[in-house]
Amino acid sequence: MHNRQCRLAGLLLAVSGAVSNAAETGHRVLSLTLADLVSDPAALQVGSALSTDEILEWQMYVPADYDPSRPSGLLVYISPTRSGDIPRSWRQVLDRHNVIWIAADRSGNSELVARRLILALLATSAARKHYAIDAERIYISGHRNPDAHDFEEALLYLDSRIQPRQQTF
Repeated sequence: MHNRQCRLAGLLLAVSGAVSNAAETGHRVLSLTLADLVSDPAALQVGSALSTDEILEWQMYVPADYDPSRPSGLLVYISPTRSGDIPRSWRQVLDRHNVIWIAADRSGNSELVARRLILALLATSAARKHYAIDAERIYISGHRNPDAHDFEEALLYLDSRIQPRQQTF
């Protein structure tokens, strides 16, 4: 199990970009394309799971006292529904523990498993473009189809295909 966690943490960091100066707090919608996140968007075209020009959207919740000098934890949530909205009751807990919520829209149980996994992995990169994230406190949680392929196999496959987009500021 520890090996899987280390591999996942490495993959999450590999797709992560640099932090911008933006620091919106509260609820926000983050919209990006694959080209904004990875150097070779075509590498992530898994069947018809994603297209390179598609606008990808994530629902985010950022604690009101977010401070880039104190990097936040990140909870990547894989929703069973079409929306990545955060349940209201979770906000107080995330505020208390300085954790940012991010969940992809159009990533529910009715979507292809490959799409759900790719969007969950790209969420870290999307969040890190705008916020300072504590690499030791990145969590993935949520729901998946009961007939989904083995998660570890999917991560290993994606790990071999994702190349982070290099940015200079």
